[in-house]
Amino acid sequence: MDWTIESARRVIIDLTYRLLKQPFTGTPQIYHTGQNLRDDLLLDSIQVMDLAAQVNAFFHLMETGPDNYLLSSSDVDEWAQKCANGRKIKNEKITFLTSGTSGTEKTITHQQAYIDREVQFLSQYFQSSTCIIPLVPSYSIYGYLFTVALADALNAPVLYPGEVNWKKLEETALIIGTPFTWSHLLKGMPDQPIPAKGVCSTAALATSLFRDILSRGIQLTEVYGATETAGVGLRKQPESAFELFPYWSLLDESTILDKDSGRSFQLMDRVQQRGTNAFTVHSRRDQKLKVAGRLVDLEDVAHRINTLDGVKNCRLSAKKQTDRTNITAFVTLESDAPEARQAFLSAIKSSLDRAEHPTEVHFVEP
Repeated sequence: MDWTIESARRVIIDLTYRLLKQPFTGTPQIYHTGQNLRDDLLLDSIQVMDLAAQVNAFFHLMETGPDNYLLSSSDVDEWAQKCANGRKIKNEKITFLTSGTSGTEKTITHQQAYIDREVQFLSQYFQSSTCIIPLVPSYSIYGYLFTVALADALNAPVLYPGEVNWKKLEETALIIGTPFTWSHLLKGMPDQPIPAKGVCSTAALATSLFRDILSRGIQLTEVYGATETAGVGLRKQPESAFELFPYWSLLDESTILDKDSGRSFQLMDRVQQRGTNAFTVHSRRDQKLKVAGRLVDLEDVAHRINTLDGVKNCRLSAKKQTDRTNITAFVTLESDAPEARQAFLSAIKSSLDRAEHPTEVHFVEP
């Protein structure tokens, strides 16, 4: 794709708000020109260095020469210009962050040609789309593919939710969301038709929410994939199997083959083949699940809770609701006094990421 200052600025700003632990809001004003990372976005020196590392990794700037060194300035537009310049010099790789829990998050690097192949497929599949409305940030592989690269391939403008006239939405608009953001969009416009196209990915979409989205007049496509593989399959009805993207084939219940390169990839879920080019998703091969767009490892969270002072034993369970997953903790404390319970609740609030917090805590007598 042809990177511009505007598209590079989007990634930089979205990464900045991620660093500040601020959710994606879709407010167009945050992307305006003339911002300074220190004076306007209020990053301290360490945060600027952390952000530079993430931007360098995403764009692979360190491979493009000293002219694109970011830390010589804290001006957002200068950073965006250097990112756009760097991609003109070298455009071979791109790196994304997984949505893992704190401490287990990792980076995944793809060849740009690998990513471009999916963009070509998506641009044919969604060729009638005339604008793209992101309900997701641009730095994830899903956000990049559907709101940056696809917008460039289709020459379609990006309209942020904060500038959309939802009552005059055209059927050719393409809304990009997750189960979490789709649920909030529907709640914010109760009973209002939303005649548009839509995409949902990053976590399993509950059948009831899928049907709710369709009932609003949205032509929805659910995409199954991961940061490690990018998109793997898609479907347009909750009862349907996922159709494999044309360059994938299924080897077994958890392995797919890239027919172009001959490489195989492990899926996070166990799947069952349905015909030659389709599959259904069954269960994860581990205890990781998506909560509000973050991947939470229940085993890891339970282990960290069990290391807290005063905790004798902790067991976690999770239950998927229509639009979210609730985590329940069953906790036995060494002392079951009221002050011990309060100390425990304060400890998990300060030591766990927001997505890892148990929705319910049940204290079990020792």
